Amino acid sequence: MALPLPGGGLSIATFGEITAATNSTPAMKGPNGLEAAQSIGALIVVLHQRQLAERARVVDSFHAFNSMQTQERFRALFHGKKAK
Repeated sequence: MALPLPGGGLSIATFGEITAATNSTPAMKGPNGLEAAQSIGALIVVLHQRQLAERARVVDSFHAFNSMQTQERFRALFHGKKAK
């Protein structure tokens, strides 16, 4: 059963598939294999969280840019209409 991780996107099933794939490589076998696989999994989760945070920041910036004041300024600049 795939359970979504906080923030969506990556799931426990996906994490399991990644772990299984990395465990089949020579670098993941041996005494440090489990630790390496766990580290890779943790890195994936951290990067995913950062990606979600950055996307939220971009959306916030776009909302600020898409204000009525900005729209009026563009109209005044490109359509010759007086800004309020």
